Amino acid sequence: MHSLESFWRVSNREDDVPSDNTSAASLQLIDAKASPVQNCIVEGYLYKKGDKGLIKAWLKRWFSLKDGFLYYYRNRFSNELCGKIDLSIVSLIRATHPSSFSQALFPVLHELGTDGYFKIVAGSRTFFLLAETKEEMEKWVRVLEQVNKRLRDRKSKSVAYGTILANWVMLESSVSLEEHTIPKLNISSDGIQEDSRSLLKSPSSPGSEGMGSVYPLYWDLDFDSYKEVILPTDSEEYVTICKMMNTNVGAHGHRFGTVRGKDPAGFLVRRVVRIQSADLWSRYEFVRNQIRKQCRFKMTEKEGSRYMSKKPALIPLLDPSTNEYQMFHGTRPEVADILKKKGFDERVASTNGMFGAGLYFAENSSKSNQYVPCPQCGKGAIFTPDVCRCKEPILYSMFLCRVLLGDMHIAINYNSKKYKGTDLRWPVRRPPPISEDSFELYDSVMGESKENGGDVLQYREFIVYDRYQVYPEYLIYYERLPAPVDPTSIPFRATI
Repeated sequence: MHSLESFWRVSNREDDVPSDNTSAASLQLIDAKASPVQNCIVEGYLYKKGDKGLIKAWLKRWFSLKDGFLYYYRNRFSNELCGKIDLSIVSLIRATHPSSFSQALFPVLHELGTDGYFKIVAGSRTFFLLAETKEEMEKWVRVLEQVNKRLRDRKSKSVAYGTILANWVMLESSVSLEEHTIPKLNISSDGIQEDSRSLLKSPSSPGSEGMGSVYPLYWDLDFDSYKEVILPTDSEEYVTICKMMNTNVGAHGHRFGTVRGKDPAGFLVRRVVRIQSADLWSRYEFVRNQIRKQCRFKMTEKEGSRYMSKKPALIPLLDPSTNEYQMFHGTRPEVADILKKKGFDERVASTNGMFGAGLYFAENSSKSNQYVPCPQCGKGAIFTPDVCRCKEPILYSMFLCRVLLGDMHIAINYNSKKYKGTDLRWPVRRPPPISEDSFELYDSVMGESKENGGDVLQYREFIVYDRYQVYPEYLIYYERLPAPVDPTSIPFRATI
């Protein structure tokens, strides 16, 4: 690619320092036939016409389209944000041609030609951009128009849930900024192609940038700091959670969390409350960004990630760059009331867990159900094992949380001394080190099940030791049923 070093020496402004001259990576975008309401994630190099000084320099920048904004950085490895374009206020995205004056003045327009030239009008500002080829420019324009339409529609009507959960759409390939690859999406039978990370939107509060200041777009953004939203029973969000509750119900020995003395075969979801906490979400997003930086944006190359790609979890992988999953957690009703407002706290975790004093999560709703006691008598759960004799139906509750597993340690062969400790007064309270001579720790632990080669656990367990790696997004109220619930049926009725 043509080097602009000779031209860049003219300017010493902070915004005009050149990036590296690495060849621009080919863009990997969604298919051109994608739905116009799909938010697309794409990144790559573009040239941007500067907006300072008498002579506007053309600057090579790394652009990243996500969260409803087009961010641009000095280069693909930089964490320093040069600027962003709010696509929700964009009124025009169009291929165009530079003036003859600009073509004569700037060598980059001679080197690359003008076929990749396009502009974006956002509010009172106009941004002029240049792709290496006409084909790349057309892809950028198409995707930007799709996201712009989605965000503008969002202002006039609510957006459907449409995350990766909606039809259990799983990512086909992993994110790798080093390889410049963008995750491809499997398309479900009804054509939904939504990515869970696509429905993100920056909050209205200023000054939160850098602290992970995006909310899921399906949230009700009309809230200040905390809000509980009861999901409509006919919404995709509600229906999807019902499916998740009933897709991986297992057998657990008829001891805890039973109905009529036996393991429940299904769960009838009665109410789902979405927890929207600005404070908890900001801290959660901050940790997400820290995990990305610590792994140098190479999470998919980690041993735990490679292992999970071969033996995937039963629940959706939301973000491969941080190994973010949605997982179940069962607890007492009085504790649930605290968790939904204050979040989790590893400082008060049980010291008697197999993997020490951590925060435990499951991919099976039935496993988490064992930890939910009867709200009337407080019995019938693992930590309160006395038999519950209360009359059904009873309304129980459990969480569906977002969990940042990050760099996972896979525990296949259980070692009590290593994972739990030898004295409950000094239990294990953090993940194991990455290596014996390293001070660096894993971000989480996964206890492997016997089905997948483990030697102790019947079902997988996922453990984190930092409260801000968890966001309690949903509180699910449900009944235990002795007969299965067809997860594909609507409404969810069981044959009892």
